[in-house]
Amino acid sequence: MLKRQNAIGLLELMLSIVVITAIILGATKYYLVAKEEMRIVQAQEIIDNVAKAAYTWVGGQPNFVELTGIDVLTNAGLLPLKYKNDNANPWGGNIKIQPAADGSMIHITFGGLEKGSKACKILDAKYGMDDCDFRFMSP
Repeated sequence: MLKRQNAIGLLELMLSIVVITAIILGATKYYLVAKEEMRIVQAQEIIDNVAKAAYTWVGGQPNFVELTGIDVLTNAGLLPLKYKNDNANPWGGNIKIQPAADGSMIHITFGGLEKGSKACKILDAKYGMDDCDFRFMSP
């Protein structure tokens, strides 16, 4: 008569470890993709809000020359104060606004957003840009 084995065999244990590892790796990949997609959506919202605020602000100005930073728009009450700190930027750096030398447009950039990254390419495609420098012309 054969003895019945009550313990988990080495092969079963190894198979369980492989399955658990595959599940953890899949969940991690999903998390990273979802996190990057969330950053892109947040960046789109910021770009749209900043552009809208800039156009509202420039309504009383001849061009964007005086729009020297995000502080101008937050101090005018056109953007929430949270845009001044690094927490507003999905990539953790500053959100920079600077006018072109002639004031004909503004440049919006995100510190920490790497040129050539997937997020940069997606945002470039949405706004018709090619270098993660989002430009809006003066009306």
